[in-house]
Amino acid sequence: MEMKDVLLNLLLVLSPLLIIQLLYMRKETNKKMKKWLFALLPALAIVFSMQYPFMIDGEFFFDFRRIPYVMGLLYGGYPLGIFLFIVTVGTRVIIGGSGIYPTIVMAGILVLLVPMLSSYYLKSRLRIKLCLVAALVLGSLLFSIIQIEMMYKTAFHPSHYVELIIFHIFAAVIGTILFETIIQNFYLLKRVIKAEKLEVVSHLAASISHEVRNPLTTTKGFLQLLRDDEISREKREEYIKISLDELDRATNIIKDYLTFARPEAEHQHPISIHSELKNCMNVLTPLAQMENVQLEEDFSKEELYVLGDSLKLKQSFINMLKNSIESYSNGGQVQISTQKEGSYVKITITDHGKGMTEDQVLRLGEPYFSTKSNGTGLGMMVTYSIVHSMNGYIKVKSGPGQGSVFQIYLPSLSA
Repeated sequence: MEMKDVLLNLLLVLSPLLIIQLLYMRKETNKKMKKWLFALLPALAIVFSMQYPFMIDGEFFFDFRRIPYVMGLLYGGYPLGIFLFIVTVGTRVIIGGSGIYPTIVMAGILVLLVPMLSSYYLKSRLRIKLCLVAALVLGSLLFSIIQIEMMYKTAFHPSHYVELIIFHIFAAVIGTILFETIIQNFYLLKRVIKAEKLEVVSHLAASISHEVRNPLTTTKGFLQLLRDDEISREKREEYIKISLDELDRATNIIKDYLTFARPEAEHQHPISIHSELKNCMNVLTPLAQMENVQLEEDFSKEELYVLGDSLKLKQSFINMLKNSIESYSNGGQVQISTQKEGSYVKITITDHGKGMTEDQVLRLGEPYFSTKSNGTGLGMMVTYSIVHSMNGYIKVKSGPGQGSVFQIYLPSLSA
């Protein structure tokens, strides 16, 4: 037998396993993936192997079709087995020749008996699975050889027996190990995704409970002080004001959390970037003056528009500008510039404040992470969510003591 033909046939049988791995990953991200796609792959392996067989004694053709066939019966049971039986017999009939009868007999026996072992096989350890697949493949191979020898009154050379047995056992073991590895990787991927989701939820829960508890505790304390009848009117008004401020702070924290949970814009309409930025600068001017920071604009001459929710976009701009202003300890400048870059509107916010390390930049947008001692991380988390919901993205360049540059890219909308 020609070794290149054997290796080609083996490659055609094993290559669909790589496609199976891609489909498993696709199914995890797309729940609409159809199950029949997975049934199609062992069928393709059978068809391909039968199209490119290898020759024994210059007269008899063999291939590795029985390996995907047996594995399909063990993993898929009777429903998949019947489908593979039809594919195997149909392909053999189309190819023609005198080997149709042995194929029908062998495929029929396997489809009747092997699926009975499916439940036991799926619960077994890898070692037992390897032995079972190898035994079934080897048994079907020897049965087919005996059929051929009886039909054609011939006998294979012992060396051909040895070669066929070694190649089939090797292919069966490799195929089973590959498929089991793919399945284990798939379940590991699911556990990792689930663990990441739980970690995000735990961080959010810790952040929200911690930040909401503080203003509520403060409010509770001042409300208890209000029970004292000897408190002056001025003190009473001061306590009430502090309590209301703390409740407003708790409300804003919850609002930020809800914005992160539902970042999609409810009312989308054309937004003038320059108008929104000017409004944000006007809102933050008192804070900038208090921190001795100047806000400088360098807007493009062309009017720039995007599609989205103006209130949420304004919130994201305010969060970023506020962080840039608060990055200074002794005053400075914050530059806001805009320009059209390809199909995007680019908004750049530059400060020369304390800056961030590379690790801090990578963690921006994570819940419960902030570079400020009294920060919650919810502001940047909400900002990232809003920008992503508008099909945009954010780039950050920063270094300790070198300031930070935030570049927001949003899909441009023609005016």
